[in-house]
Amino acid sequence: LELARDEANRANALKSEFLASFSHEIRTPLNGVLGTADGLLAGELTDEVRAQLLIIQSSGSSLLRTINDVLELSRIEAGRLDLFPVPTDVPALLNEVVDLFRARATASGLSLRLELEPGHPGRVKVDDLRLRQVVQNLVGNAVKFTRQGEVVVRLARGEVSGERVLTRISVQDSGPGIEP
Repeated sequence: LELARDEANRANALKSEFLASFSHEIRTPLNGVLGTADGLLAGELTDEVRAQLLIIQSSGSSLLRTINDVLELSRIEAGRLDLFPVPTDVPALLNEVVDLFRARATASGLSLRLELEPGHPGRVKVDDLRLRQVVQNLVGNAVKFTRQGEVVVRLARGEVSGERVLTRISVQDSGPGIEP
């Protein structure tokens, strides 16, 4: 069993290295395609050519996001995910995410609101890109799977230790829930 486990771990590590290399090698030419499309869109074009270039740009951007997600997963599996904390206005970030989903929630007959606990410092050092991704995924799933009622995003302040602040962000909904 130990031998099989070790071999499975080696295979998983090789897979992660392959995905990271593969994703990186595909991103470079794709960025060239997108850059060329951007350059062409800046010039004089017929409506038909402009529409086709916009399709290329949209499809390429979608593919690039997928490749970046694969690269990120392979980095996580390989234990090489880097975080880039920067001073971030967390209440403003959460408000932007809530605003992003407000129309979809309203169209579904849901209440979507943000609750901010008093006393939170507001600006904290955090990887804003990663935080935004996580909160968008949680809010997006809550809005998607909640049939009636509400979705509430909460920012609560926890313990303060020197310059560190424990911040709790939660997304609560009246949907079916997630299996334990």
